[in-house]
Amino acid sequence: MTTPTTTAHAVGGSSAVRATEPVTEQIDFDVIRRALKKNSTDLTSLQEFVDAGWTAAEFAEFARMYFLRTGKTRPTRESYRFALECRPSSGLAQDALKGFRKPGFVMPPLDRPTARPGYEHPARPDHPGHSPEVRAEVETLARLYMNQRADWGYMERPASDAPISKTLWSKCYKELDRYGSLERAIEVCSLERYR
Repeated sequence: MTTPTTTAHAVGGSSAVRATEPVTEQIDFDVIRRALKKNSTDLTSLQEFVDAGWTAAEFAEFARMYFLRTGKTRPTRESYRFALECRPSSGLAQDALKGFRKPGFVMPPLDRPTARPGYEHPARPDHPGHSPEVRAEVETLARLYMNQRADWGYMERPASDAPISKTLWSKCYKELDRYGSLERAIEVCSLERYR
């Protein structure tokens, strides 16, 4: 989060505050530890990331990428806890770390807007503001979930024009907004084999 620094000067017994220049908020492991509420299991898992050479900014961005609550702009306790479920040696964590350490990569601000263009409307299928592209992505993800459910129940997969429930549509819309792309949502939700 960017917060302005201020200068104050006294005028007639009162002080005035004036913004001068923005300062970028720095995150450190103490902030993350406080967010985890000193849970010993979580702190032990966090120490594994520290021992593996992760910086606090890298871990916080990984947590934000891995799970960001709908409507939030920065990682929450749940974000950190979900990220801790991945060990630093896991493929997902290693891929993220490689991306963070690529030459030329600049760590984005931790507290930033999440809504992708087209995803700022309510998660209702009947909302007129959804573009055809957004509707197509939501329907694709929903059909993968429907195929998954059919496969788990040893049933025949639904037809490609089977109706999608409002609840499933809303869930898929929120997941697409959270994960940033259809491919990322499919990867995180382990739906590749249900295409």
